[in-house]
Amino acid sequence: MKHKTSHTTTTQKPRLVLPIFIALILIFSIFGIIFSSPSPTPAPSGQSGTLDYQGHIFQQTSQGWTATINGFEAIFVYTPLDLRNITLETRALTDLRTAEKIYLTRNPQNTYYGAERDFFVNLKPFHNVFFACTEDNTACTDQPIKTCDDADSTTMVVRLDLNEHQGAAYEPSCFTITGTPEHITRVIDAHVLASLGLM
Repeated sequence: MKHKTSHTTTTQKPRLVLPIFIALILIFSIFGIIFSSPSPTPAPSGQSGTLDYQGHIFQQTSQGWTATINGFEAIFVYTPLDLRNITLETRALTDLRTAEKIYLTRNPQNTYYGAERDFFVNLKPFHNVFFACTEDNTACTDQPIKTCDDADSTTMVVRLDLNEHQGAAYEPSCFTITGTPEHITRVIDAHVLASLGLM
């Protein structure tokens, strides 16, 4: 009686290579978001890369505008002077200060200028901030899907939505910002600055 001998095929190796390759792309994408540096706004006229705004010193660097809060160096694309025309949503500010978890949900296949970096890097030292996705796609294999339906009294969802129409809408524990990448970054910077007491 003949027995079939099993041969290990080389198709098992490509099956492992693809998930590892995708995981590396996702990991490096997150580092790219955190360490990417959109161009900071120019210094106000008469200033030489330093801005004193209500007792807070902002220093212009190649990465953006920095200011120290509680011993931590925060970084922003925009200064408070650039954001004077942004209307702050006070309920969103309250949630930014008090939520146990904050999810920044977006489509990671899109680019949001400096909004992701400014939100995550500046709030992470003080809050439980996490990246999430608005929909399931290949860039979201290691991030949860979060929508406004997931927001509650302890969990805030901040949703970024690229759109030609600019706006910001608040519903209980969910703050949706729509518009161009630059507009979204301006609204994010204004709310993060205000939540940290820098504006």
